[in-house]
Amino acid sequence: PGTLDAATLEQAGVCAGGKVRLYAGSTLLQEFPAILNIAPPPEDPYVVDDFESYAGVSDMMLRSWSMNKDGGCKLAVPNSADYAYDGEYSLKFDYVETKNGWAGCEFPKTTDWSGCNCLQFWVVPDGKNQKTVVQINTSTGGSYEAYLQEYPEYASSKVPLLVTLPFEEFRDKNGKGSLDSKAAANISGIGLWVNAIPDSEAIDGNGEVAGVLYYDSIKAINA
Repeated sequence: PGTLDAATLEQAGVCAGGKVRLYAGSTLLQEFPAILNIAPPPEDPYVVDDFESYAGVSDMMLRSWSMNKDGGCKLAVPNSADYAYDGEYSLKFDYVETKNGWAGCEFPKTTDWSGCNCLQFWVVPDGKNQKTVVQINTSTGGSYEAYLQEYPEYASSKVPLLVTLPFEEFRDKNGKGSLDSKAAANISGIGLWVNAIPDSEAIDGNGEVAGVLYYDSIKAINA
């Protein structure tokens, strides 16, 4: 049997999309992805994701971001270099939905944002103006949402926007009111969703809507 020591790892160089393979003679028994010689980024309690630590490897990003979608819908969220506003990479939100469908992705983040009052991020709208949800979840059962298509600056744009949303703009979908400092002390994660609007002009002749959004540098701030 071989060994995987520090010297061997160093010789492999820097690689975000590395692979470790286990052989028995010439027979491949197992293969799994590995990050080689790249230190993890320091934990920042206020940063959700800047999308830089995945080095463009989408499989790595999907270890952190989980996807969910309605039946008949499609969603891909690669780590993309197409648009980037704080570094080299962003999240590409590429969706195809039925006229009553939805899709989204979530990032777990256990932290205290009681000293912050806004969520800030870059977004590139796609002009489809579907129900574009930014969701902040808490460990106390709150699910606070803001809807980007309701803001004229977003709805009229197809260019990159730096969005700063006060926490009070996020309303709990179960009627608990807006996100306040008490609730913000118990953050458990964030979600990005698109829900199709059935009577929207963007719904095509097949009863579907397709679009692409980009997100970058998602963080809580005290503005």
